[in-house]
Amino acid sequence: MPRTRCWACCSASRRTTSPPPRRPWRRCTALTSAATRSFTDPAAVAVRALSKDGRRLFSASDGEVRVWDTHTGRRTAAFRHQQGKLLEMASSPSGRTLAIATEGGGVRLWDPAKGAVLEPRYPVAEGAGQFDFDVSYSMSEDVLVVHGGQGATYWNSRTGEKTEVPTLGGDVEVTADGKTAVYTLLGSALRRQPLPDGRAKTWWHCPWRCQTYALSPDDTKLAVPGPDQSIQILSVRTGKESDNDMRDWKGGAISWSPDGRFIAALNDSGLQVWRAHHATPVLDEPAAPGAGDLAFDPDGHTLRYLAGDTVVSVRLDLRPRPGARGNLLSTDGRLVLSGSKLHHLATGRTITLQEDPQHPRVFSGDGSAVAVGGDTAVHVLDTTTGRRTTELPMSDESPQGLAFSPDGARLAVSGQTYISMVELPGGRQVWRAPADMADKLAFTPDGRYLSIGESFLDVTTGRPAVPRPLGAGVRGLDFSTDGTVFGWSEGSARMAFWRPGAQPSSAPLRDMPADRKLTFSPDGSLVVAITFKGMRVYDVASGVVIAAVEDPSIAHVGFSGSRLLALIDGRLTEYPMDPALVRARACERAGRSLSAAEWAAYVPGLPYREVCATMP
Repeated sequence: MPRTRCWACCSASRRTTSPPPRRPWRRCTALTSAATRSFTDPAAVAVRALSKDGRRLFSASDGEVRVWDTHTGRRTAAFRHQQGKLLEMASSPSGRTLAIATEGGGVRLWDPAKGAVLEPRYPVAEGAGQFDFDVSYSMSEDVLVVHGGQGATYWNSRTGEKTEVPTLGGDVEVTADGKTAVYTLLGSALRRQPLPDGRAKTWWHCPWRCQTYALSPDDTKLAVPGPDQSIQILSVRTGKESDNDMRDWKGGAISWSPDGRFIAALNDSGLQVWRAHHATPVLDEPAAPGAGDLAFDPDGHTLRYLAGDTVVSVRLDLRPRPGARGNLLSTDGRLVLSGSKLHHLATGRTITLQEDPQHPRVFSGDGSAVAVGGDTAVHVLDTTTGRRTTELPMSDESPQGLAFSPDGARLAVSGQTYISMVELPGGRQVWRAPADMADKLAFTPDGRYLSIGESFLDVTTGRPAVPRPLGAGVRGLDFSTDGTVFGWSEGSARMAFWRPGAQPSSAPLRDMPADRKLTFSPDGSLVVAITFKGMRVYDVASGVVIAAVEDPSIAHVGFSGSRLLALIDGRLTEYPMDPALVRARACERAGRSLSAAEWAAYVPGLPYREVCATMP
């Protein structure tokens, strides 16, 4: 019976026994993305505004405003608003007031829960929609900012007072108490206090550019663009820079979380989040086209943004929580080595090895033993007891490379000037051959040959050999961490490979990065490629990337059942790879199944079906 796998990028299934024609590579992130769900407004054309907490979407069209719960997708209210061409709409910080601007009707304030119009009204000149007209709230419930042309007006809807300021398109803010206006003009940050009649005062000139900025909730700091794609934190009183900058900023509107703990930036280039206090990155996600209106949920770990007609929800803490520390992971995902501590992940047991491991370090294929280097010796240790089973002195040389044979009965050891083959346990030397600094050793899956870089030795004799494990036409052979040998035939788009315990095969993995380290899953259905940028998970049968993690600190990966384990920055992190769970996450994110057109584009050759609707 054909097996199906759920693709993260399209919430669908492909038949892996007969893969469809290749499509251009698309980044697939349902396994690793922090986006959890989305809600799409059913209105075909509308003016939309997201509440400041992201929990409600206001959608206005055909003279009616509809209020949607972005989590459940249910409509909670609807009312008719003033007549005239709809220009803009904005929600107050609490969401209890909705400002609606129309030509002829001006700016009117509404109670969206009751559908009742409030007073007073702000008049809008005829043709205002042609001059960069906009309305927005910042932190004050009472002050609405009306943008038009090259300036803005702070309108206190409670008192009716107005304050006009020139901005030339720069950002504007108002403090929560409604008494202080903050805006930028020609590279200077200005403050007008108190509103409405206070004088404008230039605080300081921005060291770089302040056309866009964000005022902290406590009114003491500004987050502004800095040099070299960074965001700087400046004191509003002195203009002094903090010691920490948010690095690798991709542009976009800058926002503070209401509690001041996070700073976020959002545009089509992606969603980025940092901890404000010490500028550490928390999130770096692709964003949907047209992304804007970022909102922080009061729960403290959910963000939402509006992209066209869709509200996307993102969780700051969805990414797998890091587990035990380590610097080496067994390929079967059962063991993590951290210094002299060996963690058994299935049982939670930790043992102390009899030796303090140095480089190099390698687990046997079945995880029953680990070989570790010392100053002038190699030690083989039992992973159940931590005791030394074999000691291999190396005279005055330090070990450079280690490799267990597929059956674990032999160990290849390289020094600066030679390679030796020993039997396990006991360490009886089978042969010794001269070699220069061969630090990369690997056995072919049948255990007959030892690779020492670009050449091979016969495992029985130690003499040079010229094997063709994948055929005469396959060049540039390399080995994965699980002992699979692979390469590409000249002129072929398929990767030839031979896994231990299996027959030689091939797969359409032509988009594999050139500088990579591979690890296959135990059943051979998945392969992970680690590069200096992060990792990609490929479905072997189709060659499709089903997950991608951009993190240069990924060092080792392994598989344990339906989980992919990774050592990221020295901490163990796990990702579920179960197809049903992947499908559930993808469907929850999308909020719907694929349309017939999307199915035809992503899953050609298979009959259309409602993937999300058929979920258990």
